[in-house]
Parts: sequence; C-alpha cells; structure tokens
Amino acid sequence: SVAVALTVLGAGFANQTEVRAEGVNTTTSLTEKAKYDALRDENTGLRGDRTKLVKKLEEEQEKSKNLEKEKQKLENQALNFQDVIETQEKENEDLKTTLAKTTKE
Repeated sequence: SVAVALTVLGAGFANQTEVRAEGVNTTTSLTEKAKYDALRDENTGLRGDRTKLVKKLEEEQEKSKNLEKEKQKLENQALNFQDVIETQEKENEDLKTTLAKTTKE
C-alpha cells in the first residue's frame, strides 16, 4: 500500500515535470521565434538601406565622372587660352621689332 502510494506520487511528479518541461519548450520556442522575427526584420531593413546606399553611390560616381570630364574640358580650354596668349605675345614682340625697324629707316 505504501509502495503503491509512492508509485502514484512519483508518477504525479513525473507528469508535472513533463508539463513544466513542455511549458519551458513553448516559451523557448516563442523566444527564439521572436528573435528570428526581429533578426529577419532587421535584415530586411538593412537590405533596404543597402539598396538605397548602392543607388546613391552609383549616382555619386556618375556625378564624379561628369565632373572629371568637365575638369578635363576646362583644363584643355586653359591650355588653348595659354597658347593664344603666347601667340599674341609673340605677334606683339614681332610688331614692336617691325615698328622699331621702320622708325629707324
């Protein structure tokens, strides 16, 4: 009779332990699902941010490329102007020389 009572009592503890263990597993599953959902949401947000940043980078690279082309044009114009100035200075010197010769004669 005492042995039967202990067996029933032991079985009751075993059932409670199993129920409690199931409750812990459910809580753990919910916690892990919440973590998974949070990480998935963060990942989605980061992918969106990455897409925006890649687009902005491409736009900035295009601007940089256009500015580099404009800079090259301006440098070429500056060289052309320098050539014109040097040519005019040479012509001016030639005219001074011609004028000096004409004045002496």
